[in-house]
Amino acid sequence: MKHLVGIDPGKTSGWAIVTVALSPKLKAYGQEVIDFDTTCTAVLRGALEAARVGRCVVAIEGQFVGVNKRDSLVLAQNAGRWIEAAAELGCTPTMAHPTTWHAAELGFTSPSAALKKASIGKVKGLYKVAVTDHIADAILIARWCAISVFSGKL
Repeated sequence: MKHLVGIDPGKTSGWAIVTVALSPKLKAYGQEVIDFDTTCTAVLRGALEAARVGRCVVAIEGQFVGVNKRDSLVLAQNAGRWIEAAAELGCTPTMAHPTTWHAAELGFTSPSAALKKASIGKVKGLYKVAVTDHIADAILIARWCAISVFSGKL
């Protein structure tokens, strides 16, 4: 495995592809509004083809239950769509627990607004790109998992 895909599975889902290394390189990124008219398989297939990446591990942010139960349900449904898409394309889906990758990449796990700001700032510092919070989270999910795979922790 040379690459790892990170997914932030919200209604607007961010995705990122990084190399598996101690210092992962950002290969591609984007975001898509996911609804019943948009299939995660098509989005993931397009991303992998554009980046010339074959089978890989797809790290999807795991579920957390927030105050708004409707949003929590949408997150769970979209995570399931991404898991299905990864399996359909021959990739290996894995889950990245939010507090685990937040603590490793950002050094803290709450509050939400501070996490979003910190994610965007860290990505800008590491990769010199300006991205949305959805893409920043996906990049850091992929980065955390890539470092963990490289170092033998996953």
